[in-house]
Amino acid sequence: MATAVAARGAGADLAPASLDDLYRLALGGPVDEFLARPGKRFRARLVELSFAAAGGRGRIGRELGAAIELIHAGSLIIDDIEDASTERRGGAALHIAHGLPLALNAGSWLYFAGLDRIAHAGLPQASAGELLARAVATLRACHEGQALDLAAPPASLPAALVPALVAEVTAKKTAALIAFAAEAGAVAADAVPGARAALVGLGGALGTALQILDDVGGMVSRARRDKGLEDLRLGRPTWPWAFLAERDPLGFVRAAGLAAAGRHAELRLVLAAEAPAARARAAALLVDALATARATLGDNRALDELAHEIQRLQVSYG
Repeated sequence: MATAVAARGAGADLAPASLDDLYRLALGGPVDEFLARPGKRFRARLVELSFAAAGGRGRIGRELGAAIELIHAGSLIIDDIEDASTERRGGAALHIAHGLPLALNAGSWLYFAGLDRIAHAGLPQASAGELLARAVATLRACHEGQALDLAAPPASLPAALVPALVAEVTAKKTAALIAFAAEAGAVAADAVPGARAALVGLGGALGTALQILDDVGGMVSRARRDKGLEDLRLGRPTWPWAFLAERDPLGFVRAAGLAAAGRHAELRLVLAAEAPAARARAAALLVDALATARATLGDNRALDELAHEIQRLQVSYG
């Protein structure tokens, strides 16, 4: 997924001798390095499968999927800055590797690079315009969700408010972009309204279920322990907090006390106890979403492949 800026600066010497060299040092190099790191690339795959499930003819080009992956990559870079994270995708977070100013600019630039890819993805003008408008609305929602994510630690809030907060953060910060990936494939396929709505709904449910699994994995998976502890130290509103608040308000108060005392290792064990209920909720969401999509779209190979992708992702979250 090479960028236009990186291409301009390709082959630049270590000592900058031209504007192209400076572009490479300040933007193309950091962006290309980040995009080359291993990632799930699920959003791009969802564009392809949504296109096929909606009855798209032929093969969809890679531009739409690449566009959404660029937007997602930008959001990861910005998220790492806001969370003071040190690692991402097997390497140092971009603000650690290249400094906060360059990383902040690169993350923001990736949003616009993604929008530019959508505009030049070879879609009919009306479809491209519609998807650009939806992309802007999605980016706005993502930033609103991120604002709520940063607003207040769940331990400082009434238990009754926390489930609604976590659901809203998930819907806007995570599920919105996955739903947009599904919608992009449907629009490219010129899907009928019912099929498009079914795929958008499936994408939103996927985003919610995967965020639940991600949050729970940080509590129970040894490999992802550092991420879970980071969420606890930063006071992020995650699904284990929401499930505890729903099930046991008094237990929530005790957990809030652990958070206030900075006893994060103990708190992690308390929240890990919500894993079975959380995983059952995620599994039910996925089953229901796929069943709803099949009821509208019929059984087809693309939905079968998507079900396989979902199983693979479920395992990856630990």
